[in-house]
Amino acid sequence: IPLHRLVVCWVTDPSGYLNYQRKHTLVMAVVRSLCCASQALPARSFSTCAAHRGSSNGGDYVHESVLPMHHFQRSLPRLPIPKLEETCARYLSAQQPLLTDAEYKLHAVVTKEFQEGVGIDLHKVLKSFDSTHNHTSYITGHWFDMYLESRDPLPLNYNPFICFTDDTNPGGDDQIVRAATLVSSAMRFLRSYRDGKLSPELYHLNPKKTDNDAIKKRLSYFPEIVSWYGAYLHKVFPLDMSQYGNLFNSTRVPHKHKDEIVTQPGRRHIAVLSKGNFYTFDVLNEDGTAVDVSTIYACLREIERKGDAENSQSVACLTTQERNEWAAARIQLITDQKNAENLELIDSAVFMLCLEDSEPKDVISLSNTFLHGQAHTRWFDKSLQLIVCRGGKAAVNFEHSWGDGVAVLRFLTEVYEDVKKRPFTLPVSTPTAPVTTLSFNVDDSVKAAISAATERFDKHTSSLAMDVVQYPGMDRSFVKKHKISADAVLQFSLQPFFSLPHFWRLPITRRKSTWTEVH
Repeated sequence: IPLHRLVVCWVTDPSGYLNYQRKHTLVMAVVRSLCCASQALPARSFSTCAAHRGSSNGGDYVHESVLPMHHFQRSLPRLPIPKLEETCARYLSAQQPLLTDAEYKLHAVVTKEFQEGVGIDLHKVLKSFDSTHNHTSYITGHWFDMYLESRDPLPLNYNPFICFTDDTNPGGDDQIVRAATLVSSAMRFLRSYRDGKLSPELYHLNPKKTDNDAIKKRLSYFPEIVSWYGAYLHKVFPLDMSQYGNLFNSTRVPHKHKDEIVTQPGRRHIAVLSKGNFYTFDVLNEDGTAVDVSTIYACLREIERKGDAENSQSVACLTTQERNEWAAARIQLITDQKNAENLELIDSAVFMLCLEDSEPKDVISLSNTFLHGQAHTRWFDKSLQLIVCRGGKAAVNFEHSWGDGVAVLRFLTEVYEDVKKRPFTLPVSTPTAPVTTLSFNVDDSVKAAISAATERFDKHTSSLAMDVVQYPGMDRSFVKKHKISADAVLQFSLQPFFSLPHFWRLPITRRKSTWTEVH
């Protein structure tokens, strides 16, 4: 072990003496020796490692991982910059199926001029930029800018949704019961994340062999600085988890020209939006533990009991606006101190719970409800909106700039499995339900902005047509059997259906998966 630590000090090489390939080769040699050593150790040797220690109170967490949550984060490789000639070759390869022979020859000439001319200078600039941002990926800043500088409204353009499977537990078809259990399990997920008890995000090439506690214990033996390499030798690929920090207490704040993602960890309340009216209550205790589900249930019943009238002129409508317009309206809104305090409570909330007054019965109505709903019933700036309908249907609608679907899907999966394990029992007595109602002071200029936003939102959403055709002949097993990408099938399917009525191809982007590198 002392020798290994000495080697690792050399591998980290702050002077930059070693090139990447030599470092990689050296680390792999060290890790292979550690693998051999770890396989020789008896199972009890792992029982004292930090990865295996945890709280004895399993009820506070969705699970307690054998591996520390961030065990691999420190050793994740950085996204490499491809060689200029490789980039140009891939570009031409992608263009060839779309162009005539004459068009392709022209593209080849232009690409060669770029590769031998200005491309060289641009490539040097890119490498220089990458070398001064070695804590992250060279695409991350530009990726955020692409979203945050866009002035398009969030609904339909950016915010996606993912549905929960129906709850089969008793009471799962009751809106308040479903909301209470989902919020309660979400708090256990949050506690698991904050205490580092969540298992790391891992991609297993052969899950039957490697997705088990024995392998995870072995991987926990590797120091964090080389842990990724140990996983790699077992054909397990750790994924970046830096985006998880924006799941909770996070929001996108509109500004002129470029928005900002603001995260305020440590706040203990959620915000509730029902019929255009806002409420808050605490879902975490002062010590960070989750409030009992019966208290959450009582708070939601209290909101239901209030029976506040529908507020179709809610300030929530403003989050559907073009971003510069919303930024201007928000500046006007926060000139009132009470409004500023209310917005701060919404922005800092763990997430937004939307109690939807409708009860979708089919896929089309469900999709419309969860994708956009009505303007006054959603707060599209919030990183995470948990939407629960009458009848118990539920989904998450999330703001897209802070991350993509991997973290959200993990959240949904863990929360749903936790709910299944904890059937809800109605409390014998109703606990105290301290719910705060948020009311806004709205002047004529803001009222006009709300009316304009609602009118534009209704026009856009009413023009959205959805239909579903289910073809059982092409399912997951078919795609897997023929070794094609399900996502590629979807992307190619979009092209003819768009180009036939519009006479031009749909411009799409598809980025390489970068979850195995540091973001």
